[in-house]
Amino acid sequence: MNTSIPMNTRVDSKTLNGFDSIGHKVANLADLYPKFTGLRIMMMPFHAHDVQASLPSFLDAYKPLLQAMIDRSPEHVVFPHDATAYLTIDEMHLEPGVIQRKPSLHVDGMYKGELSGAWGGGGGGWGSVGNGMLLSSNTSDLCKMWTGAFKGLPINDGECDHLRGELADKDMYAFQAGDVIWADGLLVHESYPALHAVDRQFVRVSLPNNSPWFVGYTENPLGIKPCGEVVDERRI
Repeated sequence: MNTSIPMNTRVDSKTLNGFDSIGHKVANLADLYPKFTGLRIMMMPFHAHDVQASLPSFLDAYKPLLQAMIDRSPEHVVFPHDATAYLTIDEMHLEPGVIQRKPSLHVDGMYKGELSGAWGGGGGGWGSVGNGMLLSSNTSDLCKMWTGAFKGLPINDGECDHLRGELADKDMYAFQAGDVIWADGLLVHESYPALHAVDRQFVRVSLPNNSPWFVGYTENPLGIKPCGEVVDERRI
C-alpha cells in the first residue's frame, strides 16, 4: 500500500488510499527495568549511537535498558552520526480504572492532520516503514496494537476511533511486561485502564527523526538539542 510517505504529507483521501499499520515485537527486556521512582521526562533529545555519554547521570539506572532497546532496532533504522533520538520515560502509580497514556484508538505519527517524523527530509517518514519508535513498559495488557491494511485514515492528531469497524480482521497483540515493540508512526494502538493498583513504567525511544519538538518537552541538561523545528507547546 503506502510504502514511502514523506514528512508533512496531508492525511486525506486526496493524498492517501488507506494506510498500513505496522509494528512487531523485537525483544523482551523485563529483567532490565530499574526500580520505580516516579521519574517523568518527555522527548528528551539524545544521541542514539551514544546512550552513555548523551544522557545525564540521573538516567544511569535506565541506560542498560535503553541501550538494549536500541541494539534491537530493525535493520532498516538509520543512525547517522550524531543522529538525534528522543526519550520519554513516564513512571506513574495507577489506581484501578486509571489510564496512563492517550485513552483512545490512535497513531502517534500525526500532528494537525499531517504526518511527522521523517529523518533527513526525504523518505523514511513515520507513515511508512521509517525509523519509527521503540515502545516498552513493565506491565501487561495495558496497551494493544492492531496491524494490517486499513481502508480509512487517521484524523487530526492521529485519532482512529472511527476505524474501530475495521479491527475485526486485523492482527491484535496485547503488550506484555518487558516487551519491546518497534512501531511505525502509523501503528494503530490503544491504552487500557489498570485492573489493579500498579507502579507502571512506560518507555519510548523515538528513533532519529526531524519532527517538531514542542516547548515544554524535557531539555537535555548536557546541551543536546532537537534537530527538528521547535514550536509552541502542544495542546491536544
